[in-house]
Amino acid sequence: MHQIETLVPGQFYVLKIKPTFVLDLSFGDMGCRHLLHFTNALSGKMLWKDKGLNTLFYNLKVEREIQRFGFDMAMKHSVAGVLLTILRDVAESAEKPLPKLTDVHIVRRIYTVVDYVNLHYQQDVTAQSCAKQVYMSYSYFSRCFRQVMGTGFKEYLNNVRMNQAEKLLLSTHMSISEIAYACGYNQASYFILTYRNLKGVTPLAFRKKNI
Repeated sequence: MHQIETLVPGQFYVLKIKPTFVLDLSFGDMGCRHLLHFTNALSGKMLWKDKGLNTLFYNLKVEREIQRFGFDMAMKHSVAGVLLTILRDVAESAEKPLPKLTDVHIVRRIYTVVDYVNLHYQQDVTAQSCAKQVYMSYSYFSRCFRQVMGTGFKEYLNNVRMNQAEKLLLSTHMSISEIAYACGYNQASYFILTYRNLKGVTPLAFRKKNI
């Protein structure tokens, strides 16, 4: 989960977890097989009925505020409980078994690329250049990226850029061309076409509907 935004007024608690946190908790099975799949192809639902999550979030809040002895360990315990609850729910509701991924070292390389993409999406980022960064061939990198992230590299990059574009559409008066360039597209026409293919509407239509 790289970014959270809401148009609904109110107060929200947001828990952001680094992928490496889960990999360190479970070196083999859980981190490699399940970590990001509930944010991609298997995420038909992003809301879960309370299965103890409210208590876990409350414990996190209290530990953070009071900071009793060992609060950092207590918070990690609650974070692990949140992840385990969600992952088990996804595994039980999945139409097909979750895929078995490659080893944890490859997963860490892919996460390095994910971090890079989210920081440098405005630049000319390609799968070939990212593969070189993590010392992998283009074909092997592409297979591993899809296996870990549940989507292809190009699709992931476009989603990152589209999310940033929507933020600019809603929070600025920048033109469509300016937003296209700010999000890493050299041509506004290609940006509009990509946005419409992914979102089903043009950027301008999205702006008019939501402002």
